[in-house]
Amino acid sequence: MIKMSSLFLIACILLLIQAMVKTLFPEVQVVPDMALICVMYFGVYQTGVAGLLSSFVLGYLADATSGAPDGLMASSYCMVFILVRLLGRTFYMRSRWFQIILVGVMTSFWRGSCYALLTWFPGGMEYAALVFSDFIYRILVNILFAPIIFSILFRIDELTTKDYQSRMVTYRIH
Repeated sequence: MIKMSSLFLIACILLLIQAMVKTLFPEVQVVPDMALICVMYFGVYQTGVAGLLSSFVLGYLADATSGAPDGLMASSYCMVFILVRLLGRTFYMRSRWFQIILVGVMTSFWRGSCYALLTWFPGGMEYAALVFSDFIYRILVNILFAPIIFSILFRIDELTTKDYQSRMVTYRIH
């Protein structure tokens, strides 16, 4: 419980940083989608129900901070979580190359799912054209930031496991 709560808190902080950068620096065209990268991490490392719930809540918070139609990010983050959960568990996630490939492919899938969902929303076609306006740049920026965010989340994950905490207590006693 502590592990998932701390990871979710870090993901919320990263989402707030992402929203603040977009607001404070409007000249920055492409900001990495740090919450999406956290959802991918949850898909590989966390349990199904807790990770899916965290993905949904992060998506809903992303809807609230980005001005997207309600439910767009929440549903697309859940789809990304499920797909990563199905595909990513078979690979060795600590590999930087796997992280880069996973983030590139899933960012492409995420943008495609956002486009598909926007075409179903009433009046969503004017937003759908914006999905692919920065498509390549978004993938590249997410790929650049993915190893950093994965490292942070992995370290938090490691620090909150009971085995690590018990080893540190034993080390400090001796």
